[in-house]
Parts: sequence; structure tokens; C-alpha cells
Amino acid sequence: KEAMQMLMDHALPEEMLEYVRECINQQSQVAGFHDLKSRRSGNIEYIQIHLELDGELKLNQAHKIGDALVDKIRQRYPRAEVIIHHDPVTIA
Repeated sequence: KEAMQMLMDHALPEEMLEYVRECINQQSQVAGFHDLKSRRSGNIEYIQIHLELDGELKLNQAHKIGDALVDKIRQRYPRAEVIIHHDPVTIA
């Protein structure tokens, strides 16, 4: 039964998701986020986030922000596979 549970996908624990939310909220250039999705498959954690960034940012600037977020999450959860979608938004 334990071996079967390892093979099944499961949502990540709420404490892990809360840490991800805190990391996102600490990024001053992030206007918001949505569609935070997670799962664990075997011993790998998968996290997917849509970051809302100023649509006027250059692409490389947007990716630097996302890369910094990935690095911060992976410092605590080194097995995590983090996928960032950069969504441009209008900042008033």
C-alpha cells in the first residue's frame, strides 16, 4: 500500500504552498499571481504559478524575476520543479 501511495500524485502540503505564497508576495515587482497548482509524484514536487507582471517589462527582466522566485523556492525545497508562467498585466 505504501509503495502504491508513492506512485500516486498528491497535492503538496498547505505549509509548503504557504511558503510559496510568501515568496511570491516578497517580490516587489510581482503585481499578483493566480493558478498556483501543485502535486507530488514520487519524490518530486511540482509547482506551477502564473505571475502577473507589469506588461511594460522587457522579457529578460520578467524572467529574472521568475528565476529569482524559483531559486528562493528551491533553496528550501531542492527537489521542486517550479514552472513560472509570466502573465503581462497593466499597472495603473
